[in-house]
Amino acid sequence: MICVGGFFYRVAFYNQPFVNNMIKSGKKLTFEILLINFECYINHIMNKLFSILFISLVLSYAAISQDKPGNTQPDYPFQWGNGAVKVLKNTVSMGNIDINSVRIDTVKIKNVSKTKIKLTYKDLPAYLKLVNAPATLKPGKEGIIVTTYTPKLHKNKEGMQQWGSTTFSVFVVVNGDTTTYKQNALNFNCSLDEDFTKYTKKQLEEAPIVKFDTLVYDFGSVEQGAKITYDFTFKNLGRNDLEIRRVKGS
Repeated sequence: MICVGGFFYRVAFYNQPFVNNMIKSGKKLTFEILLINFECYINHIMNKLFSILFISLVLSYAAISQDKPGNTQPDYPFQWGNGAVKVLKNTVSMGNIDINSVRIDTVKIKNVSKTKIKLTYKDLPAYLKLVNAPATLKPGKEGIIVTTYTPKLHKNKEGMQQWGSTTFSVFVVVNGDTTTYKQNALNFNCSLDEDFTKYTKKQLEEAPIVKFDTLVYDFGSVEQGAKITYDFTFKNLGRNDLEIRRVKGS
């Protein structure tokens, strides 16, 4: 994250030998880049007490609606378990998430088979919790999966904190059948950010400030298959060290 003109932005780099290293105040850095992309962040944090209350209300609603007549049934475009379970959505899009918050969502499902359905999950990561409501779904009945995502527990392949654009999937096992579970994917996507809205005036005054020698470079006409690079140089003019959490070309 960087501060330009008083606003905080994410910047994506092409060649990044400086990842997870500090850039001292007053120091310059030169790097190769194919594309710079700025995106302003608006972050929201969810109160933990509200999260617990939300789960409680969702579970209560699911229990009540199981046998409630006259409900308008939604369309379920996706399916798991060779069609036994219909799913309203198979992708949970969570948007921008503060790294220190917890994000809760729900996925509606329906049992269209003639037997009871119980869902379990293959290789569920520590940062994701899934709760079925009800635990066992009767034939013809609807239910929900409550998803709870804790970004602070999400580590990348190097064992470090995950940042930025993030996608992951879990696989749903229907009634213990592990032969076709890879066809039953539940996907997640989000962007993991830092929440600067809680910074004090002093913290903002001492925050890293990035100044680029230039922000634009015209590559002109390029032959097909050619690799073109350009060195962008920037300097940290702030009082505190600049830490680049993650870099990604786009």
